[in-house]
Amino acid sequence: MADEIGKSDKKLKSDAHTLKTSFDELKEVDNLKSEILSIVSHELRTPLTAILGYVELLKDETAGKLSEKQKEFISVISENSDRLKRITDNMSDLVTVDNKILDIKRDRINLKKEVNDILRSFDYFAESKNIVLLEDVDNLDIKGDKSKIHQVLSNLIENAIKFSKKQTKVTVMGFEDKGNIHLEITDQGPGIPKEHLGKIFDKFYQIDSSSKREVGGSGLGLAVCKKNR
Repeated sequence: MADEIGKSDKKLKSDAHTLKTSFDELKEVDNLKSEILSIVSHELRTPLTAILGYVELLKDETAGKLSEKQKEFISVISENSDRLKRITDNMSDLVTVDNKILDIKRDRINLKKEVNDILRSFDYFAESKNIVLLEDVDNLDIKGDKSKIHQVLSNLIENAIKFSKKQTKVTVMGFEDKGNIHLEITDQGPGIPKEHLGKIFDKFYQIDSSSKREVGGSGLGLAVCKKNR
């Protein structure tokens, strides 16, 4: 019996050592990912800011009158530039939240106006898939970080449009119930299989991670939504 106990103890110590080694390796990989995210988001910000600035000048026709076709092209550039900015903000926020240095501001926000502004920014994206965007948000004022709320709602609405079938609708509802504010975003997409529900908020996780998937993405949007809740 003493020999068996000794063997079991030795095996437990060996297993514990293996687990610790695996944990340390995973932690190192996670730290490396965070470092890469920080570098990439930082390097993208400067050229992206310049692109967004010039896009706004073109939209305002500061550089000259635009034809209808040129306005359409600028809308596409603007929508995709905004998407790149959201991805960059997502990367930056994941790093700052992980390092516990996220700066939260308290602003007075009209929820109806905020949702409408976000939906308008997705007009071209939705139209390209013949998706109708609907808003049914009560005229509610809340206090919160406007940029973070905008980021979370943009990620969720973009996902709803991205994964919806053509010629369907995406609806954003907002209402107050028993002192709590509720926002609901519904679409007519395929839904998420039950076996994936526990992982969808993990960084970089995508249900279809193959190179041939129809819908692209970074796997960061929902992770940021959860971090900013």
